[in-house]
Amino acid sequence: MNGIVYSGSYTCEGHTVHFVINDDDTVDITEVTEMTNAPIGKTYTSTKNVDIDEAIDIQAEFIKLGYDKIS
Repeated sequence: MNGIVYSGSYTCEGHTVHFVINDDDTVDITEVTEMTNAPIGKTYTSTKNVDIDEAIDIQAEFIKLGYDKIS
């Protein structure tokens, strides 16, 4: 696989994705969605661990969709 995955956070319209690279060449990806239009305003969080090649693809897709790196 060609490409690079960067540790850090990306955000777009209330959805934030955090990438943390682990020592075993896996990446923890945590997605946080803030539902500000919900009646009581909820935040949803999910985390998954993927191999580095899959993380490269996932991060590239978020960047392609216009997510901004915030950290």
